[in-house]
Amino acid sequence: MDTVRELMQSKPALTLITIPPDALMTEAMRIMLDKGIHSLLVYENNKMIGIVSDRDYSRKVLAQGLDQATTTVGTVMSRRVITVDPEASVMDTMRLMSEHGFRHLPVEEHGQIIGMVSWSDIMSDLLN
Repeated sequence: MDTVRELMQSKPALTLITIPPDALMTEAMRIMLDKGIHSLLVYENNKMIGIVSDRDYSRKVLAQGLDQATTTVGTVMSRRVITVDPEASVMDTMRLMSEHGFRHLPVEEHGQIIGMVSWSDIMSDLLN
């Protein structure tokens, strides 16, 4: 694959799964486990305001001894979200992920999030 768009087209079409910032981490983790995914986009008023991942859960809830039943997504999510253009090269996307320590990047086109690409998507593609 050369571009993020091609990478996205090669994987099964999934609806973007979002969660509000006031949802509890127990709900976020249940959704991720049920859907077999590792991150959720956090939306408020139809706008992406962050991303929460299973790694956030491990590092910010479990490791700090927070109560998952009362901790909200908004207190754990990463607010600084970098997006990638669908025409970006897969290699540039890998570099971006590596530089910032991200495992998931939302794909943004014309101001709209159209998908998500993960480190594992890229690795699977490279190994096939």
